[in-house]
Amino acid sequence: MSGQVARNAFTPAQWRTFMAIADTFFPAQTPEQVQQILAALPQRQPNKDAIESCLARSASECREFADALDEVFAHRLPSAAVVKIRMVLDLLDGGIFTFLLTRTFTGFSRLPLSARTAILQNWSRSWLGTLRILHRQLQLIYSNTMLKANPLLVSALEYPEFPPAYTPKENDPLDPSCATPAPPFHKPSFHVFDDPASDGEAVIELESDIVIVGSGSGGGVCAARLAQELCPLGLTVTILEKAGFFSPADMPLPQAPLAQIAYDNSGVISTRDGHGLCIAGATWGGGTTINWGISLGLEPPITHEWCEYGLKGVLESEEYQDCQRHVRERMGVTAPEERHLNKPNRLIWEGAKKVGLDPMPLPQNCGGRMDEHGKCSHCSSGCRSGCKQGTANSFLVDAEKAGAKCIVGVEVTSIIWSSDSASEKTCAGVEGWIVTPPSTNATAPAKPKRKFRLRSPRVVLSTGALRTPTILQSSSLTNPSLGKNLRVHPCLLVYGLTSPDQPMDPWDGSPTTVLVPTTNDSSVPMKSKLMRMDPPPTMSLTCVPWHEATQYLQTVLSYKHSITLLTLVRDTDSCGEVAKAGTTTVSGEAGPPDIGYTFSAKDRATAIDGVILSCKVLLEGGCRSVVPCIPLPPHLASFTAQDGAQSPSTSGEFVKWAEAVRRHGCGMGWVSGHLMGTARWGEKAGDGSVCDAEKGGRVWGTKGVYVVDGSAFPTASGVNPMLTIMHLAEWAGRKIVAEVRGE
Repeated sequence: MSGQVARNAFTPAQWRTFMAIADTFFPAQTPEQVQQILAALPQRQPNKDAIESCLARSASECREFADALDEVFAHRLPSAAVVKIRMVLDLLDGGIFTFLLTRTFTGFSRLPLSARTAILQNWSRSWLGTLRILHRQLQLIYSNTMLKANPLLVSALEYPEFPPAYTPKENDPLDPSCATPAPPFHKPSFHVFDDPASDGEAVIELESDIVIVGSGSGGGVCAARLAQELCPLGLTVTILEKAGFFSPADMPLPQAPLAQIAYDNSGVISTRDGHGLCIAGATWGGGTTINWGISLGLEPPITHEWCEYGLKGVLESEEYQDCQRHVRERMGVTAPEERHLNKPNRLIWEGAKKVGLDPMPLPQNCGGRMDEHGKCSHCSSGCRSGCKQGTANSFLVDAEKAGAKCIVGVEVTSIIWSSDSASEKTCAGVEGWIVTPPSTNATAPAKPKRKFRLRSPRVVLSTGALRTPTILQSSSLTNPSLGKNLRVHPCLLVYGLTSPDQPMDPWDGSPTTVLVPTTNDSSVPMKSKLMRMDPPPTMSLTCVPWHEATQYLQTVLSYKHSITLLTLVRDTDSCGEVAKAGTTTVSGEAGPPDIGYTFSAKDRATAIDGVILSCKVLLEGGCRSVVPCIPLPPHLASFTAQDGAQSPSTSGEFVKWAEAVRRHGCGMGWVSGHLMGTARWGEKAGDGSVCDAEKGGRVWGTKGVYVVDGSAFPTASGVNPMLTIMHLAEWAGRKIVAEVRGE
């Protein structure tokens, strides 16, 4: 039942209890329960056999699930979290401590399913916060792992791993006979960072005039500017990326390998308190390779706010306006038209109108090819058509063509200095490890890690708001603001279900093309926004709350008739930090970043208002029922509109339910893909900033080190941060070029 790594992470007794909990979340359904679930689904089920096979098997009977858990607990979770879970598993093995947690002296694994279910239900609403958090964390881990690893469940959901619009073969944009073929793809000529003449213990040495660490929104854009301007002068520009590369021929990636190949820590980065889940891209092109393609700039009130934080000389300059134009034109940012809205986005648009809001089309970085872009909803799995102009398809191509060297599988751990005076540290390069990045070739052997050192007088850090501060902290920099000021745009989800005769086919069409402002007043910073969640089940279904297995499986298996709408909260007085030490896993490897985050009462109130507004939009648009994906008691877990109701969100039943949900509130259950602010730009040293904005993000107290990524943001952007990061990166590139030319 368990793989070897799991046996190392847990004792046999712990593993037995651990899988008993999994079998409570995902038990084998009885024939009567199977029929109950099938009766609640649309009558004509082409995948009925897959559903029945999936429901007949418990979690512990799915070897793929157990193997995937091995990976999570041995290599992805901090050892401190695993130790706590081990302790709980020991306490659940029978005796007085088991009684304190379960009200029975019998070991959890020896209890019948009904008793185990009641225990988990009690945990979810316990007065003891530790038990509520434990329930939430275990459900997220089990659900996400099951959605990725159980082939029967993936089949039962009908989710196509390959875009339906690209079949038959002649519709595939990579097929020569396709009427709308993908543009020619430029594969980088990656330099092999190795020295075969040296022994495995020797440090591999390399030199470059400028090094860019990271290939995402900031690194890609800045690298293009530096290479285009400086390589013709005979200078060398080198781009380092920890992760690997995959081409359009590999895309879209199936869900199981996608997490390992394209997301930092396989998408498993939880906050220290377990209340939130952070997601960051980690592949060639960074988050721009697997994001939704949304291209929004700062709103005027936020621009004004950032000017007050010391960025006035940047944001109000004519050169910055030119940076904005250049980035938008290079990516071909295009707003969708009404004909590009698929069924879920059209429902959201119409629902927003009915509740008195003004929805707007979301611009996409599709190179002007909106028609082709709209055929595929697999943006977060990689773009096969080449429409999405992430940095891998645009700025990184420009950089390499201009002469930049590209190297993958390189993990930078610190900056090295040539001098260390009291007033200024002078950059001498970077050091770290040569690693084997995950790839689509599962059988490729991993090479031993090798130490490397790359000598360079200038280093641009673009590794994201979670990784950039830890590199600087590991480089003897002591700015007290470093790693602080973390903003995350906490997002809460609502899962909407339409009637059996109204399938949404969430995998069909461009995923996120509609933005719903929660106020029509554009003169003030918007507290929150609503938009659709990208459709892969691992994203849209992981957070669906569990109260009882049969009910949960019925909800999940209605995926074909679902819409997931998220509330993006612009965190104002919420704040977090990335701790210097980081974490380690039980296998002794470096673990995910150590993130602390406090979700303030003010921002939680904004979030719950957004959840209720999301429910209104979905119900008025045509959903039959709504399920807020936050911890709620069973009687508030969902709302179902009465048949034939003309305006369900104004009914007395909904108003009463919504008010009860608002009173209950929310504290945990948020997710984030927007990580910002941990090495922010500013006007002068000592103002709470880490970097000099006027000098392109140069770190205070250093010569030759720059930060060019979401870490630079003074406050939360309030919109998807990709485009703003790119604008600042173009600015930074120009300032660094001017500095080099001046020398």
